[in-house]
Amino acid sequence: MLDNLKEYLNESLIPLRISGTTNSGWPFVMSLWYVYLDEKIYLATQITAKVVEYLTNNPKCAYEIASDTPPYCGIRGQALRILCVE
Repeated sequence: MLDNLKEYLNESLIPLRISGTTNSGWPFVMSLWYVYLDEKIYLATQITAKVVEYLTNNPKCAYEIASDTPPYCGIRGQALRILCVE
């Protein structure tokens, strides 16, 4: 099963949906492109993006990588760590 998950993450050409909390306490959901390397998911955005600020201030988030068309499949989970790399 782990091999299927890794294959899905490596071959999917869809963005990741991430949810978290804004600085004012409201939830947000947004789509970001990602790459899966060394068993980690890296998101692509600018270092100045609000999502980076939100996740730095409150690193609890949830994510989903799933298609909107049949056959419906994907992954979802929760995360607690963000590391910004320029």
